[in-house]
Amino acid sequence: MPANKTRNVVDYLQTILDKQDLQSIYSILHNGVQSSELRKLNLPHTNSRILIENKHIIYCTCYYKLGGLFKKGENHKGTTLFGRIICDQIKETRQNRGFFTTDELPSYGISELEKKSILAIFDARERDLVACFAYNEVEANMTNLLLEELLNTTTAQFNQLYNSELNSSST
Repeated sequence: MPANKTRNVVDYLQTILDKQDLQSIYSILHNGVQSSELRKLNLPHTNSRILIENKHIIYCTCYYKLGGLFKKGENHKGTTLFGRIICDQIKETRQNRGFFTTDELPSYGISELEKKSILAIFDARERDLVACFAYNEVEANMTNLLLEELLNTTTAQFNQLYNSELNSSST
């Protein structure tokens, strides 16, 4: 996303996505952003280069009822683009490699069994999203705070968009 458009994700998404793709993102975000505390997880037998470089440790936060928000693939154009924009903003702001989520797993050398371990530390379900940060605890926490801020801001932007559409259609 161009740097001059980083403040309003929804305005930018409206220029490149159709209403159905926008609605697919909002249908997940409309419940609001509720997250758990940051938790440390050690995956000593992982084949993930990302985790091995971080001494097999990731810090994770569960975002309840946000599962699917970072889903990738041809059939998930809206959430694929949304995820890229949010991750790029985090990478630019924090000057790090961003984050990954359980929506993207198994991938990055992380197995399906390891994904289940990540979900299990929160008793999370597929409808939940776990964000993972392969950094030291301080950087993981700072990155997570930024992610939560971006999710809250984007939710507010979507609410404003859809509330103004409802108001304009009722008049």
